[in-house]
Amino acid sequence: MISVKNLRTEKPTKPWDVRVDRASVLGNPFYMKSEFERNYICDEYKTYFYAAMRADINCLTEIGRLISIYKHHGELNLFCWCTPKRCHAETIRDYIQAVMPQ
Repeated sequence: MISVKNLRTEKPTKPWDVRVDRASVLGNPFYMKSEFERNYICDEYKTYFYAAMRADINCLTEIGRLISIYKHHGELNLFCWCTPKRCHAETIRDYIQAVMPQ
């Protein structure tokens, strides 16, 4: 299972807990000026993420690391600051779930 967790309410403590906030390689580089932009910013991140997967070795390496963690532990918690609101980490979660054999 891959979950998106909030850094305000929980702290990463397990080997399968990974921060994906702005301080990480997979952080969302787009900023909201208001809450009304959340969906637009998350959609922009999705486009950015798939482009980075083709062109940025650091992004590709980090996704490979997350997949490896998920394979080894059977779970993965992605930590950011947004959830339960829509978060760019959902794009990361959805990608990993799509590429993992069921």
